[in-house]
Order: sequence, then structure tokens, then C-alpha cells
Amino acid sequence: MAKPICVIKVDNKLGTFTPIYQIQSLLDDRLNDYHVLVVPFEQPADEYHEPMQVQVFHEKDFTEIQYAELKKIISDAVETVAPNGS
Repeated sequence: MAKPICVIKVDNKLGTFTPIYQIQSLLDDRLNDYHVLVVPFEQPADEYHEPMQVQVFHEKDFTEIQYAELKKIISDAVETVAPNGS
């Protein structure tokens, strides 16, 4: 059976990735039954949000809509960290 995918979105408004790497390392060591992805996100200052958001995708419940949502989470995170113009 495939492992569930756990996506943890961490507010990265400070622009430093050290906490993200630390969270990824810690969870990789402790959540052996999950594939863990820690991704940065930045929320507009005028919107309230939790500084850390968790989503879990299970194989049996996985639909095309959830796949698209997961793909968007990863794409948004990559765009956040990519240099301008890349």
C-alpha cells in the first residue's frame, strides 16, 4: 500500500528557509508512514491565516481534483522560491 502524502505549508514571510528545512528533516525522521513535503507560502498581510497548514492526501481517497490541488501547492511553492524571471 502506498504511503499517504502529507503537505505542510509554512508561512515564509521572513524569507528564510532554515525553519522549513528543519521542519522537513524533523518530520521525515518521525513520520515514516508518510511522504512529507514542506512547502513555503506567503499570504497577503491583510488576510488572516494559520502560520502552518497541514493537508494529507490518501491513495484511496485521491481524486483528480485532489491531484490538481496538490500540484498547485507544489507549483506555488516553487514559484515562491524561484528567482525572478525563472
